[in-house]
Amino acid sequence: MRWLLSLPEETLGYFDALYGDDPHVKATTDPGGKNIGSGGAVCHLLETFATEDAGERTVIINAGGESRRLPAYSQYGKALLPLPVMKWSRGQGIDQRLLELQREYLARIAWQAPKSLSAIVASGDIYLDLPAYLPRMPEADVVCLGLWTKPEVATRHGVFVTPKEETSRLLRMLQKPTIAQLQEEAKDHLLLVDSGVWLLSERALEYLRSEVSASTTGYYDLYSDFGAMLGEEVNRELSTAVWVIDEAEFYHFGSTAELVESTYRLQNKVLDQREWHSKGWEKHGTLFAQNARVEVDFQPDNRYIWIENSHVPQTWSLTSRHLITGVPENDWEIRLPEGICLDVVPLKGAPERVALRVYHYEDTFKSRSWLGRVVAPEGTDLYDLPLFPILESPAEVPTALQSLLEEPRVLDAGSGISPRELLSMVDWKRVEGQRRAFLQDNLRAMRDNSGSVFYQSDLQRSAEIWSGTPPQRTSEASRVHQIKDDIFIYEWSRLHAEADISAYQRAKEGLAHLLEEVNAIEPLTSPTSLHSDQIVWARSPVRIDVAGAWTDTPPYCLYEGGGVVNFALNINGQEPLQAYVKRSDNPHIVLRSIDLGASEVLSETAEIFDYAKPGSPFAIPKAALTLAGVARRGERWESVMERIGGGMEITLLSALPAGSGLGTSSILGATLLGALSDYFGLQWSLEEIGAKTLVLEQLLTTGGGWQDQFGGVYGGIKYITTERGLRQDPKVQWLPNNIFLDPELAPCHLLFYTGQTRMAKNILSNIVDKVLLNQRDTLSLLRQIRQHGAEMARHIAHADLQAYGTALQQSWELNKLLDPGTSTPEIEHILSLIQDYALGYKLPGAGGGGFLYIVAKDEVAAQRIRSVLHAHSSELPRTARFCTMTLAERGVMVTKS
Repeated sequence: MRWLLSLPEETLGYFDALYGDDPHVKATTDPGGKNIGSGGAVCHLLETFATEDAGERTVIINAGGESRRLPAYSQYGKALLPLPVMKWSRGQGIDQRLLELQREYLARIAWQAPKSLSAIVASGDIYLDLPAYLPRMPEADVVCLGLWTKPEVATRHGVFVTPKEETSRLLRMLQKPTIAQLQEEAKDHLLLVDSGVWLLSERALEYLRSEVSASTTGYYDLYSDFGAMLGEEVNRELSTAVWVIDEAEFYHFGSTAELVESTYRLQNKVLDQREWHSKGWEKHGTLFAQNARVEVDFQPDNRYIWIENSHVPQTWSLTSRHLITGVPENDWEIRLPEGICLDVVPLKGAPERVALRVYHYEDTFKSRSWLGRVVAPEGTDLYDLPLFPILESPAEVPTALQSLLEEPRVLDAGSGISPRELLSMVDWKRVEGQRRAFLQDNLRAMRDNSGSVFYQSDLQRSAEIWSGTPPQRTSEASRVHQIKDDIFIYEWSRLHAEADISAYQRAKEGLAHLLEEVNAIEPLTSPTSLHSDQIVWARSPVRIDVAGAWTDTPPYCLYEGGGVVNFALNINGQEPLQAYVKRSDNPHIVLRSIDLGASEVLSETAEIFDYAKPGSPFAIPKAALTLAGVARRGERWESVMERIGGGMEITLLSALPAGSGLGTSSILGATLLGALSDYFGLQWSLEEIGAKTLVLEQLLTTGGGWQDQFGGVYGGIKYITTERGLRQDPKVQWLPNNIFLDPELAPCHLLFYTGQTRMAKNILSNIVDKVLLNQRDTLSLLRQIRQHGAEMARHIAHADLQAYGTALQQSWELNKLLDPGTSTPEIEHILSLIQDYALGYKLPGAGGGGFLYIVAKDEVAAQRIRSVLHAHSSELPRTARFCTMTLAERGVMVTKS
């Protein structure tokens, strides 16, 4: 996916400084210094970057324009305005821009869109908060995202008119209608506000290009000009549709007042205090300060104040409705009357020269009035008049400010600068140098304050921008806080010095200890009652995850809960994983693996606790014995034998190769725990077995999640979810099995062993590290993956093979975005052979090898896939083969002889 932005000409250099390293994000400006409108800008962007990333879906953000109603950030383009970290969020950047929030919701829309819609266009001053579930998007040449809203909001935007019986049909579009017009239309129609997000097919783009080319003014607006041509009553050449998202919330950042009000609404959109990561109630909810040092003592009547990139000392007196930006360190005595905003703007060409931008909270620079007085002569544009004084030093700010407030007036050309001219005169290096200096101070202060948003922010980003004195380990008592601090110190050291491996190890050990404490290991209180001639036999199916995988893995599921769709299956007619436990007359614990042809005899207590060796043939049974409480560290072996009732033998069988991707190791661990529960009479429930397997994975240092074991412990097709919290309590929703058992659909499901194997540990560790760091892109993808799980469950419930296969393909693409190691060149070669015959496919588990699950387009296509892979068998590993897969209606089974 590529991102194209239309920005003011003066902003391009600044944009490159912020995003120049991202190859997927490009920007340009309207040609010739002229405003060509949003429609013209779309065509210009596509033409400018026509040869780059051809074929990728394109997201276009219109962030050009003059931003007259938001003077403080007019030199940025609204998409680049800085926003604070929200108290309910996790993973937002401490120096984030509106663009980062926009990319998250637009990426979700892009994944939902049909392939025929090649371009997504969005307004640069809009943010949409989308619900967890997005309805299916209609398919048309132009699809417009419509929202329900209040009439007074609709009067400021475009409005879609739809039939009452079918909201997806667009009849026509209104532009900023009056309340009277809305009332009249509402008698027979439904009305939805234009969100500013449109999706266009190639046919619609060609139509738009022709309209832009035919424009005689050189200006063409997408929403008013092109929008006026859309709808069944207006245009039959282009098919149009409205995509209605019932619970979406609309935030507009188009003016000074909207910036503050939308940030306030967004900051407080989550009222559940359990979702807040920063501690306590905010004293002043409508006051915002970022990249700033604020020393003034706020009072209850101070409201709607935005301070950014500024120093506001105690000598200032504030009232309400202020926007303060760019103010350097000072000891000025300033009193700001209500509604007065100011910005100190460094100018190019002199190290101290600044412009003082002063305006009223409601000023739009579109009328003749400024600061409450008519100053522009009739027929002149206020935006071109020298309103803002040019000062040789910031020390002149108090005097100049007082003079302007006493008598707002147009200045002489030599002593003042116009709002338009100011845009091209900004000294970006001085602006960002000051902003970064304040940010560095803020970072240290927030890290020292355990109740701040620091540890919920993107710690990878904070580590990148933290400069100067290295961060030292804090003395905070909270275990969770300490884990975050250790991983932050490690990341900083990795980026700026020599990697502090000890900090990394502390973080990982701390996470494992947290899970161990929640699922406490209780020592055995009575030996086995099993007779010497009895055997406990446990066997389990394996699982294939089709959506939501990775959201079950700590620490993500502990923070935000998980949601996975998977199904249990038997391979070649049998349960592939089996465990046998029996008594022994010898005072030893004998471990055997049938498939590995290996054995080990335990005769010392320390050997039981030697489990932290992933890949060892007996790491799993040692960890399982530990969880069963058979021994205490340092205990005499004779005491262990007495506690458990003498020696025992454990035999394991995995009828699958290691690294299969079918959850083998986790489910084998759960299978053995089920056998040990029966052997020792522990009476663990299936839920307890699954929870203890999660701890087992942490003991092995593989860091796995809960979906593998619950996928095998329970049979059938399942949508499994958990809520946030250290104790994960999966809720299982069984889904209809028609999509697998229907005679027409069953042959479409294929399982192919690729002959490639891998251990999931390295991939898992990479993802876990990023989650511990609250890495923004990783968390955003994981949220998208979790939401995708809910959508997959609906497709299965409807037995919609087409939608199911498409969603499976999306799961695979999301997994590859999460970690490129999910696939390999060898795997991609296999996929290239079958992609024309498949609706979707993915490697279950962490990827990198193992089994390949394929959903064919139909039974004929399934046969074709078999034929193609057989014909190319010489190009594949010798062990590559198809396997028979059957849905396992039962999960783990434990019996005694």
